[in-house]
Amino acid sequence: MENELRPFWNRFFNYNWKFGLFLILIILIPRFILELNENSY
Repeated sequence: MENELRPFWNRFFNYNWKFGLFLILIILIPRFILELNENSY
């Protein structure tokens, strides 16, 4: 099953450091904003 899914995802994503950095930023930026909003009052 892994061999069937891998070519499908390779069309959209390239597994390199840029993609890893993009995923980290997608997770960390909204979390940082939520933490700022919670601590503002």
